[in-house]
Amino acid sequence: MKMHIEGDEPISLAILLDVSDRNDPLMRHMRQLLPQLAQHSILTSQDTVSVFSGDCKLIRSALALPATADVLSEALEQGWAGSGLHGESNHRCANSLHLWNFTAKALETLATLPGRRVLLIISNGEDRSSPVTWNQLAEYADQKSIAIFGLRELMRLQLARGFSVPPEGGAGVYSASLEGEDPFLQLCELTGGVAVATPEKQLPESLRNIFRMVRGRYILEFPRPDDNTPGKHSVEVKIPSSDAFTTAASVTVLIPEPSRATDPTTIPSNSSPAVLGKRRVLTTH
Repeated sequence: MKMHIEGDEPISLAILLDVSDRNDPLMRHMRQLLPQLAQHSILTSQDTVSVFSGDCKLIRSALALPATADVLSEALEQGWAGSGLHGESNHRCANSLHLWNFTAKALETLATLPGRRVLLIISNGEDRSSPVTWNQLAEYADQKSIAIFGLRELMRLQLARGFSVPPEGGAGVYSASLEGEDPFLQLCELTGGVAVATPEKQLPESLRNIFRMVRGRYILEFPRPDDNTPGKHSVEVKIPSSDAFTTAASVTVLIPEPSRATDPTTIPSNSSPAVLGKRRVLTTH
């Protein structure tokens, strides 16, 4: 097995902005903070970025463009000013937001792009009756090797969960500690990402932390097992003597044609040290 840190390898990044709530403190800062990722070389021109804004409808204002500060600034301005984004009379659609539908469109676009694929969703994570389910999104992202990261504001999240006085928290607080089901969190973690909840004052550092995690991911390379059974296989990564949280993004592997094994022109190879386990793969259903 080989392993290396992702580092500055090019990524195909898609950003989905939930702009349905005019009072969302995160959105007040995005037009400034996202371009700063390029200004501080957290994103570079070898990375590509696609930008989506969603409220009453979804608008795409950038598609696979170099991730420069100018590109991000222009895409964000165009997204916010998109015709019909906030519906008639600019009333907004927070109470009927189809977040999962919008996520599906962003995933479909990202799936066609090369490189390591990352979707960043900036939203409170609440969907309103989308016909698409979060389980289907997780399955699709898994098949297309897309890691989903989420960013939301801590105080609004805590209040939505029934906390009368939100506790203080630092940059990059994980919402896994909150009670009750959290489809947004599960969607992120099941695809190799995380969902981060942050106080407004810690937003710049939390946004940078997300990309530190992206750049700090370990890329594992291992030989294919001789038993090339088609289907869904999971990879579980553990760190000895550590209680660190780990999550793995998937990759699709091509299975060789069975006829090649008996083809006289095929050069035989040594037996693979990799062996498939016997446990049944857990799914999102």
